[in-house]
Amino acid sequence: ELVSSVAVDCSRRADQLEVRISDSGPGIAADDAARIFEAGYRGEGAKTTAGAGVGLTVVKRLVEEHGGSIALGPKTAQGATFTLRLPGALPEFSQACAVEGCDICSSQP
Repeated sequence: ELVSSVAVDCSRRADQLEVRISDSGPGIAADDAARIFEAGYRGEGAKTTAGAGVGLTVVKRLVEEHGGSIALGPKTAQGATFTLRLPGALPEFSQACAVEGCDICSSQP
């Protein structure tokens, strides 16, 4: 069984929110990287796991509908990192937002 950890890092950049999500899984092959946001696309490494290949497509559309962007970070030895950027001032703090280690949430009263 494959065990992977996930890390979330939030930061403010001028008037935008940047969220980086990294995992320690098998990563994304360079051949698949250009197509991972296409609806229904599943890379060779994903063929043995459940899924329909729509998750990243939905995330990209939601982020873009809010004026933001999502990108896959550079290939590393293990895992993958996605960076989401969303424009605008942050809404008032919500307890639902309390991600452990998030410097935005921890800086709120």
